[in-house]
Amino acid sequence: MNVRPVTRHRLAAITLASVALVSACGGSGNDANKSSSVPLRVLFVGGLTGPLSTTAIAVERGAKASVEHLNSQGGVKGRKIEFTSKDDQSDPTRAVTLLQGELTGNAKPDLVIAGVGSNEALAMAPLLARNKVVGIASAVSPKLNDPGLYPYFFSEAFPASDQVKAAAVYLEGLGNVKKVALVAPSDALGDGTAANFAAAFTGGTIATQVFRFPTDAVDFTPILQKTAAYKPDWIYMEGSGAQAPILLASREKAGATGIKTIAGATASSQPLLKLGKGQQLTNLYATLTPNAAYIEPAKRNEEFNAFFAAIRSQGALATSPYVYSVGWDNISIWAKALARVEGDVTGEKVKTAMESEPAKASSAQFPVYSGQYSTTNHMHGGHPEDFTFAQLQEYKDDMLVIKPE
Repeated sequence: MNVRPVTRHRLAAITLASVALVSACGGSGNDANKSSSVPLRVLFVGGLTGPLSTTAIAVERGAKASVEHLNSQGGVKGRKIEFTSKDDQSDPTRAVTLLQGELTGNAKPDLVIAGVGSNEALAMAPLLARNKVVGIASAVSPKLNDPGLYPYFFSEAFPASDQVKAAAVYLEGLGNVKKVALVAPSDALGDGTAANFAAAFTGGTIATQVFRFPTDAVDFTPILQKTAAYKPDWIYMEGSGAQAPILLASREKAGATGIKTIAGATASSQPLLKLGKGQQLTNLYATLTPNAAYIEPAKRNEEFNAFFAAIRSQGALATSPYVYSVGWDNISIWAKALARVEGDVTGEKVKTAMESEPAKASSAQFPVYSGQYSTTNHMHGGHPEDFTFAQLQEYKDDMLVIKPE
């Protein structure tokens, strides 16, 4: 197997150091409408309890670390950042209620981290649009990449289409794959994955079949049995939060561990080596995005070292540093845009600044994701070489070590 590189090398640099410089200078000098004593407010609405709690807590910790790092440098545009969290229990309806309460209060947020998945983000994006408040999340649903409908929502995740395309390129490159089955949830994550799955295999030599499982099920064995009966050469299975361990257990119960299986990027964001037992990890390949696989200390840049030290100082890590880096990215991408705003900060100005996001540096480990926002694209793009597909071996310094092939 050819292991993909962990980072994508290209483009020009802007780092948190530039944010610090603008912070120290106080921006353009025309920010008189907002006193430096008035904080910039960031609101995180996510499932701190419930099925997505491991991911949500990690994203929250990464965001807090980024806020503390920026505040230690004077904040942004001379203003400190105030961070607040609300637990939506991974329930999109509750997420809307919580966000509405904050938007109608006396201290409207300047940035909303809109959950950790597509279901939450799809629920909150219309509210962000109506209130002209910038929101960002790691949502992969292509429905959210509609600046006309959701002009203030941005995703810093690879779209589902890019994720499955990377897997297709990898599988087609093996040269001996004839049939691939997709196992995905019946929700927004599964919709985005399924909608792009067949089209991702452009070589015309690989047949595909899609199998969906109900999100409220506690055992996916019947679906995995149907999948195994299709006799695919490979399975690509995707799920979020608590769905990941159920997928691992159901795959074993269905007798499908003999089939090589890729866990999608969302499923792989869970601590698979801790969740899986014995045969559950047999023939299992994780999808690793940048900063998920182990990075040698000599290859860690200044921002990564600051990030890594900050999240480890908060306590033991429950999952890959990559998931924590999502929260760090949520804050730092917004902060870099805000630092470029002329005059008083408004949602419209920050949105416009984000749409002119500078290109990522060839040496940058942050933001994790590549690509640039524009007036017609509010998602970061992913390329096949941004992903690593590999079996997992162990954790080293809280990062994943992959098995050599």
